[in-house]
Amino acid sequence: MQLVAQTLSASVGTALLFLTANNIEGFSDTNGTQKFVFTVDRLFDTFNSRTPKAFGYKQALTVVTFRKVAAFLRQAMNILMKLTDSQ
Repeated sequence: MQLVAQTLSASVGTALLFLTANNIEGFSDTNGTQKFVFTVDRLFDTFNSRTPKAFGYKQALTVVTFRKVAAFLRQAMNILMKLTDSQ
């Protein structure tokens, strides 16, 4: 699981943004992949949260913090449920 979390991390999404913005060959259309990577990274943060002292999506889930992330969770569910193979 740790390898997946490292592969689908915000830093990978940021690298894709950089490669696309700098017209690096092979990285011309990564928008869908970027959206997927950033969404999964935020999901990992949300569901792996443990401490109420953290901020944003890394804060432990409680009734109060759930209200803050509920819209994102619905959006993520819609993204993941609509995934298709590119072929």
